[in-house]
Amino acid sequence: MNRFSLSHQADPMRKKRKARNKFTENEDIKLVQLVTKYGDNNWVLIAEKLNGRSPRQCRDRYVYYLDPSIKKGEWTKEEERILLEKYYLLGSSWKLIANFLPGRTEIDLKNRFLKINRAIKKSERKKLKEIEKLRFSHLMIKKKKQKGDALNNDEPANSNSSNGDAKSIIDNVRDVVANHSEVLTEGAITNDFFIHEDTFQEDSINWFSF
Repeated sequence: MNRFSLSHQADPMRKKRKARNKFTENEDIKLVQLVTKYGDNNWVLIAEKLNGRSPRQCRDRYVYYLDPSIKKGEWTKEEERILLEKYYLLGSSWKLIANFLPGRTEIDLKNRFLKINRAIKKSERKKLKEIEKLRFSHLMIKKKKQKGDALNNDEPANSNSSNGDAKSIIDNVRDVVANHSEVLTEGAITNDFFIHEDTFQEDSINWFSF
């Protein structure tokens, strides 16, 4: 039995669980002490010692928040790259993805992915908006040229100016794409990573209010 498993023994707290209130600071301190004393695979006994909490609550609180091996620092670009890569291959199997990112919990992975996904979509919207403005400018230049050609039918059209304007528009579009193609991670991110948050399904984690 490992730290992520719960004993098959009957849960003595099952019929008299209290509301899912947040863990207090004192409960956190006591929980860490109990895990240090009894180990991280004896949740039924630990729950008995920590009055008012179920084995699963004790396990989830420790494994996802209090375990000293959990990374608390900022995410690196490499971690984000691995997260996106593994999500693309495995979907929202956060428990499996956690195997490739030691120290990051399943909850950390899900929250970080949602944050990156929102940033990508925001950047994409901004990029498209700027390109649309440049496209509109190009259409105005084209109409202006056509109007000028109609008024000066007998004179050779001066295409140098309009060609220069068109080239400027194209260059500006390229700049917009380049400036917004990298969001939070190294390298371009494709539309394959754009998902709607409401498509997420709850995984095997029993979500408690912490």
